Amino acid sequence: MNIEQQNRIIELAFQWQQKHEWTAASKAAENFRHHRVQASKDRVVIRRMQEGKTPTGQLDLFQHSATRNEELSEMYHAQVIDAHKDFCELVNLLRTNAPALLEYVPTVDFFSDNSSADYSPQIRDLKKLEGAVRAEYCSPVSPDEPPIPPAEILPFGLQKCDVANWWRRQGFDDPVEIKEVYAKAMEAFIAAAPHAISKQKREHLKATGCDVRNAPKELRKILDNIGLTIKNWTLKELEN
Repeated sequence: MNIEQQNRIIELAFQWQQKHEWTAASKAAENFRHHRVQASKDRVVIRRMQEGKTPTGQLDLFQHSATRNEELSEMYHAQVIDAHKDFCELVNLLRTNAPALLEYVPTVDFFSDNSSADYSPQIRDLKKLEGAVRAEYCSPVSPDEPPIPPAEILPFGLQKCDVANWWRRQGFDDPVEIKEVYAKAMEAFIAAAPHAISKQKREHLKATGCDVRNAPKELRKILDNIGLTIKNWTLKELEN
């Protein structure tokens, strides 16, 4: 299992340890069912109007309502599908790299669950999964490397890390100073590397007061000097 796979498993396991993720997905499924039913009712009324069985004075109103309910139904359906995809990805990662840990992945079907369900057992299993991955696959620090502060788990799976130590592990001995206003963004770039920081994570950073608008430009000025750059919200090596 490579480091990217480890990090992704840990990120997904931590994300779904948050109760609000479960209730949000179940609520999205509930909203999907509601708007689908409403759209169906609206279409029945429209059909009766078009067949001349009821007055057509409010035809436009019901057509607008049906279209809007169908749009909302599709939106909430997509949210539930995205939640299911997280668990499918987690299963596939473990099946390939750590099949013995598959038992800790909850079986989910948010379309049949409800928002008031007790998700404590699933959350407990995901905590066991994260702990097992960290204990079994995350390599201990070599005695020759500088100590690294314990990771502090942040929302959306971000990990707060010591930026200077990270640079040192990458082979850059000279200290690199990151202004405080851009430090959280730099931590996010490091945690996501080699992948791009997701839009959801960027919105979270923005909400915490991080200068997200200028972070890529300002950090690029520092990183270019050591052969790294930021492009499309991705930390990567400079191209020759």
